[in-house]
Amino acid sequence: MREPLAFLFDEPLSNLDAQLRVETRVELSRLHRKLGATMVYVTHDQSEALTLGDRIAVLKEGVLQQIATPMELYQRPANKFVAGFIGSPSMNFIEGVIQRSSDIGRGAGMCTFKGIDLTIDVPCDGESRGRVFLGVRPQHIEVTGDAQNRPRAEVGVVDPMGNEQIVYVTLSGGDKLVAVAPPHDPIRPGDIVSINVRPEGVHIFDAESGKRIDPSPQPIAR
Repeated sequence: MREPLAFLFDEPLSNLDAQLRVETRVELSRLHRKLGATMVYVTHDQSEALTLGDRIAVLKEGVLQQIATPMELYQRPANKFVAGFIGSPSMNFIEGVIQRSSDIGRGAGMCTFKGIDLTIDVPCDGESRGRVFLGVRPQHIEVTGDAQNRPRAEVGVVDPMGNEQIVYVTLSGGDKLVAVAPPHDPIRPGDIVSINVRPEGVHIFDAESGKRIDPSPQPIAR
């Protein structure tokens, strides 16, 4: 039997049921380690890409957006498209603006995102940066009953997933967010809850180009 140096896979698992897809994915990963051959795997399923790929190339309409390891794609997406494509549930985006502030320090700016104010250390050109998007993954949004000094939101839908709850909320300004909560938190549709954005989960993207503003911003005050 031939022993090729490379294998090309074009969505080989697309017609399998969910359980068989997982089992076959594990088998392909085992074969990759055993054979030591290069495998080029095309898929629209991000779970397959993240679990099988050593390096992933993300394409949009035939244009390469980013090529990186799975964890780098998740933690440092090059642009808004990659950030929204990688991760489940998808990253939340809220439109806002960065304005320069002399009170914070040289080169720093105050971000305002429709009621959510963050003081972040990002480069500001001139007096303002213009329109940007705040990106934060559902896993980095905390939903609690304590509404003191935090944005409030109304719970629309709660999806129990066994080990976690997917919570869909609407901010007072009309923006919708998705959060992940512990499975036993007493959260029900119609509840008024507070939203806390964890600093390590914040990304800022330029509204026009979609590129992430680098270095990755970290809130230093609320």
